[in-house]
Amino acid sequence: MRLLKNSIQALVILGVGIGIGISGTQILYGEPAEATRAQNAEQFNPSISLAPLVEALSPAVVNIDVSVDAPAMGYGFPFGWPEGGGSIQSGQGSGFIISNDGYVLTNYHVVESADSVTVKLANEQSYTGSVVGYDDSIDVALLKIESDESFPFVALGQSSDVRVGDWAVAIGNPFGLSHTVTSGIISAKERVIGSGPYDNYLQTDASINPGNSGGPLF
Repeated sequence: MRLLKNSIQALVILGVGIGIGISGTQILYGEPAEATRAQNAEQFNPSISLAPLVEALSPAVVNIDVSVDAPAMGYGFPFGWPEGGGSIQSGQGSGFIISNDGYVLTNYHVVESADSVTVKLANEQSYTGSVVGYDDSIDVALLKIESDESFPFVALGQSSDVRVGDWAVAIGNPFGLSHTVTSGIISAKERVIGSGPYDNYLQTDASINPGNSGGPLF
């Protein structure tokens, strides 16, 4: 099921720097907007409610749970885990499905060093995921849901179509609270924050918190 229709203009982002407190600064991708802007204005009125947008797109947003098997330190208590022992560390993030066969985009730092990945959809169904590719220089990772099912998905577009003042709706997993929705606007473009080789960011004032990393902004 393709969720992006002509009646809804949607933008999708990957959260960047959320874990180090750069709130509202993210890489953003958008579907080409000019051809559908007038039609969107007629059929989607955010001054009335953002609910139609949220209801249409939430099925493609996922929560990501990861666990890492930490090796035994071998020092014995109180300095570390006992010989032969270890710990399982866990973390959470967000992501979004980009194809009906279950490919998922998220941030690399969400799944870095993960020994297991669980992808949970809005309908509470959980699936095992695997990391099939990543680029740590731009903090992007590609996951694959290990299932033969057909999944709802959203498409990527062009950030150049985004305008300062456009509505922005974030859906994600902040603080482990599944499918939380926050809204704002695109606050600025071409922000340089000294992060990575492609330092040209879009800024939003939609509330972004730990756990939103990797999630979408529509």
